[in-house]
Amino acid sequence: MNREKAPLNPHVPGAGRYPVCPAGREPEQADLASALERIEAEQRTIRRSSVWRGPMSGACLAAAALLAGCPYAARSPGAPGLEPIDPVVNPADEDLRNVEGLTDEILYKLLTAELAGQKGQFETALKNYMEAAVETRDVGVARRATRIALYVEDEEAIERAASLWLRLSPDTLEPLQILASAALRRNDTVQALEYLRRIVEAPGPLEQKLTVVVATLGRNHEAADAHVILDRLMGAYQADAEARLAYARVLVRLNAADRALKVLQELLDEAPGDTAIATAYLGLLHRQGDTERALAWLRERLEDSKAGDPEHRQTLRLLYARLLTDVERVREARRQFELILEQDEDNDQATYSLAMLHIDLEQTDRAEPYFRRLIPQSEYEDEATYYLGWIAERRKDYDTALKWYRAVRGTETRFHARVRIAAVQAGRGKLEQARLDLQAMRREFPRQLPQLAQSEAEILAEQELYEEALEVYERALDKGFNATLLYSRAMLAVKLDRLSLVERDLRRILVHEPDNAQALNALGYTLTDRTDRHDEAYGYIKRALLLSPNNFYILDSMGWVLYRLNELDEAEEYLRRALGIRNDAEVSAHLGEVLWSKGERKEARWVWQRALEEFPDSEPVLETIERLTGDPPGPTR
Repeated sequence: MNREKAPLNPHVPGAGRYPVCPAGREPEQADLASALERIEAEQRTIRRSSVWRGPMSGACLAAAALLAGCPYAARSPGAPGLEPIDPVVNPADEDLRNVEGLTDEILYKLLTAELAGQKGQFETALKNYMEAAVETRDVGVARRATRIALYVEDEEAIERAASLWLRLSPDTLEPLQILASAALRRNDTVQALEYLRRIVEAPGPLEQKLTVVVATLGRNHEAADAHVILDRLMGAYQADAEARLAYARVLVRLNAADRALKVLQELLDEAPGDTAIATAYLGLLHRQGDTERALAWLRERLEDSKAGDPEHRQTLRLLYARLLTDVERVREARRQFELILEQDEDNDQATYSLAMLHIDLEQTDRAEPYFRRLIPQSEYEDEATYYLGWIAERRKDYDTALKWYRAVRGTETRFHARVRIAAVQAGRGKLEQARLDLQAMRREFPRQLPQLAQSEAEILAEQELYEEALEVYERALDKGFNATLLYSRAMLAVKLDRLSLVERDLRRILVHEPDNAQALNALGYTLTDRTDRHDEAYGYIKRALLLSPNNFYILDSMGWVLYRLNELDEAEEYLRRALGIRNDAEVSAHLGEVLWSKGERKEARWVWQRALEEFPDSEPVLETIERLTGDPPGPTR
């Protein structure tokens, strides 16, 4: 009961019993203190790696030319870990360009400082740079002195150099950031706040400046202190909704979601018709896994005919439809997109989303007119052109398919169109040419080698050259772990009934990605459908369902394994939930079989009949009817 797979394209939702397995999963979120520590550590690494990497200033190089055997381009034995510097390859350090008031004495100090730094004699380097900065009052020299002080972690020198830099360039944020960090390290919160306030009040987007403030808080401050400082800084902006929205977004970056939600809820109470605030609020709820709460809020707003202007309501309805799609409530999502188009037939986002829903439901005839509406002059024109080609390919109208595929222009979509062109060539008997084209693409798209290997293997499998397809997967996987390739090979192994290979590949994915819901579901369903290890299968499917509780495929798998475990009432419940999300022939076949086993045979026939009205050639439904009833394939009685 394995269905046809969707085309190899990132825009296509996974179709078939086994949806496409993602190559990875989201990294775990760190707490606020960890986030701050990471930011500060990254900055320290950048500072350390950049101090001695540029070539000398023009002045130093001119003086160095007078000296024999200048060691500037060599690795200094006194500075382990520093990379050799190539003045031809690396860009020139801007700190020391065009130094004003350059006397012979100052030039000597700059040269001495540079050479000392290369030898790892950092105290000498810092002393000479500090003296040169004071004497020249040059911004570049002061900046260089500050960076070297940071490099050697000399707190007194950091403050002296950064203070001079700030006096010489009062509109520059970096010395403010450095001085605030120094104040925090000595627990001088009052002084730190003054520097941070100057950062916030400087010209530029507030959200960016708040991000600088967050980085400045550094790894030496506890999360609670960081929030207190941020709150105090924001005290002057309580009447500024845009500033508070920026603050909420920064809190999200700090993984302080509860605080961000509180700020956003307060903003929504004050300005319920503000689209930007609503979008941020709903997006955060969704990321936190509280999608039902987001949907309830949207539903309430949309039912209130007085809530917001028409444009705001359309935006909310689009968000509502997208969230419904994300939780696989496909029928409801489709209706919302249709309502949007009833009000605004030129809404390209809704048009494209509705077309993609029909593609996911394998309703290509319904998808096609929506894609045609996006051509020409739509931001989705390339995607629409691609899918019109794919629809024609499915109909075996290869000339039309090639016409559409060759009309794709966008770089990313064009890559996938060329893959499909190769597939069409193979379907027309030009398999060797198709493989040569894919090999040529490997040179053109070296970062897409795993995907090209998958494409070649799938084309070979379509031609029933299964052993050659397996060889392609084997060669690609010899280069290292790739979850997508392992998953694809496992799906081919299912088709070939090579269960040991299926298990091996899916288990290998789970070793690397134990919370990969697709791999868990695929392994559980395979054990359910092809073995009698139903208790083991239930364990995998249960884990998958905990990770993705509204996933249509996993709900179906849970219903099917419960049926095999003779838990018929529970099986029916899960299968009806899956069918409520999507009218699907295979789920209908499963539900009908459960109902038949419960003795509810009239209801079972009704479920099958309804499925055949939409999917008259469905093999899963027709096979189930014949197996259980003895009726020949055809309309149910």
